[in-house]
Amino acid sequence: MIQMIKGTDITLYTNGMAETVSNVLVGEPSENGKIYTLAIPKGDAHSWTDRLVEIFGTKFRTIGFAEQGIEENIPLAWHKKVKVERLITNAICTLYEKDSFKRHIFYDVYTHDARGEVVTKDGAKTSGDVKMLIYAVCNNSGYVPKIGDIILDFECDFEFDSSSQQSVSESMAQFRKSCPEFAVIKSVEHKTIGIKPDFDITAR
Repeated sequence: MIQMIKGTDITLYTNGMAETVSNVLVGEPSENGKIYTLAIPKGDAHSWTDRLVEIFGTKFRTIGFAEQGIEENIPLAWHKKVKVERLITNAICTLYEKDSFKRHIFYDVYTHDARGEVVTKDGAKTSGDVKMLIYAVCNNSGYVPKIGDIILDFECDFEFDSSSQQSVSESMAQFRKSCPEFAVIKSVEHKTIGIKPDFDITAR
């Protein structure tokens, strides 16, 4: 019976590069079905910290660090446990750096634009903000978003001409016409579940 236990293929992403890892057991789901535990086969040498994985066509990210036992002391074919969490995503983010206007693209982010909504904050009514979550496992550029950066919740190919102050002003005027839905980052909160942080952004 033990010999009949067999894992499945999953896709592991490292810096955007996909690789198949075979014979991985998927089990121990949480009550809400968002978190699973993977059993990794003996002999595996991959890093499982801050990694994006795809299981049965759904994207997850690893949580924390792998739990590993001594291979010789474990009778089955797996010796390592990794917890993964299902990603909630709905957009692609384009970010322009505040001063250089260098462009960065972040895939698989979660965003909610509440600027057209009225919210109550500290007893006063005000218009809502743009909320965006950039997952560490999807940040292949390594850029850290900062206050004052410009963001859009789609992939934008607009390029700023930053060769002079005049060209920057002209580019900004064109950008405002082409992408009136842009927002400017007001705050960035870092949330770490491994080594690299997620970025919880508020913008308007």
